Amino acid sequence: MLTKLPLVACARDFVIQKALNDPNYSVSQDGFPSQVKIRVLTDRHHASIEKAAAVVGIGRRALIDLSQLDSSSSPSIEEKEMVYEEMNFAARLRDVMMKDKKEEKGVKYAYIVVTSCAEVNTVSISIHSLPSG
Repeated sequence: MLTKLPLVACARDFVIQKALNDPNYSVSQDGFPSQVKIRVLTDRHHASIEKAAAVVGIGRRALIDLSQLDSSSSPSIEEKEMVYEEMNFAARLRDVMMKDKKEEKGVKYAYIVVTSCAEVNTVSISIHSLPSG
């Protein structure tokens, strides 16, 4: 968690500044703005990301694991294995953003995207998104 915490905190301040169009806005100085909702989008759930979102005030419920979103009713094993493919990830990201636009008018959404290329405990590597050659 220690490596994710400062990254998520910095990203939080950056996306809020962009959403408010105010480069001097500071959550630590000015508080969390009510008109901005942050979503933390990830390609693979990890407890450290969830904890970091909670600690910096974004909240665990703001975490969206894009690997768990699927438009089909019963994805095949091959589809699940290809969850890290760039087009698939980008499509899921776009779907979340479009849904947010429809849900609440007047709220500015800001997105933090957290991706990973490997999982230490399971030695799982996301090679599908790496360019070949």
